[in-house]
Amino acid sequence: MFTNNPLRNNYPKYRDIATIITLILAIIAIRLAAEIDAIAPFKASVEIPMVAVEDIPITQQGKKKPPPPKPAVPIPSDSETIPEEETIEPIEFDFFAQNGDDGGGGLGNEGVGAVVRVPPRPISWVIPELPQKEKKKGIKGEVKVSIQIDASGNVIDAVVVENTTGSELCAQSAIKAALASRFIPAKVNGKAQKDWLVMPYRFNLAN
Repeated sequence: MFTNNPLRNNYPKYRDIATIITLILAIIAIRLAAEIDAIAPFKASVEIPMVAVEDIPITQQGKKKPPPPKPAVPIPSDSETIPEEETIEPIEFDFFAQNGDDGGGGLGNEGVGAVVRVPPRPISWVIPELPQKEKKKGIKGEVKVSIQIDASGNVIDAVVVENTTGSELCAQSAIKAALASRFIPAKVNGKAQKDWLVMPYRFNLAN
C-alpha cells in the first residue's frame, strides 16, 4: 500500500501554479519584445567641427642687402707731402729779363714776366743705416748731400757737401741712400726739368 506522501498529494496544485507562472512569463516576454521593436534604434550623432582653410598668399622675403663695402685702406703712392723729420733746402735761382731796345733807355715791347718755379720733392726717401762698425764707436752726426734729379724724378748724381760725423762710411751710406731715393722733379712754369737739391741725412745710435 502507498504511504501518505504530501508531495504526491499536492502535485496537481504545484502543476497548476507552475503553468500559471510560465504563462505570465511568456506574456511578459512578448510584451517586452513588442516594446523593444517599437523603440527606434539610437544613433549617436557626433558633430565634427568644420575647419575652414583659407588660402594664405605666399610671401617672398626680399633679399638682404649686402653690407656696405669696407673703407679702402690708403695705399702709399706718389705723394707731394714732405716728411716732418726731413728738411729740404731749395736752391734759389735768380731770373733776369732784359728790357729796352739797343738804342734807347726806355722799356721795349717785352716786359718782365714772372717765372714760377717748384723745387723737387721726395716721394720715396731712403733712410741710410749707421754702419755697425761706426755704431760701436758711438759715431753720430749729419751728412748733407747735394743731389741732382732729372726730369723723371731719378737721382743721377750725389755729392757730399758737409759731414759732421767725420766718418767716410757714413758719407758712403748717405750717398747710397740718396741714389736710391725718388723725387717729384722740379718744375718751371709747369714743365719738369733737372735740378739740384741738398738733402740732410742724420746718423745716431737709433739708426
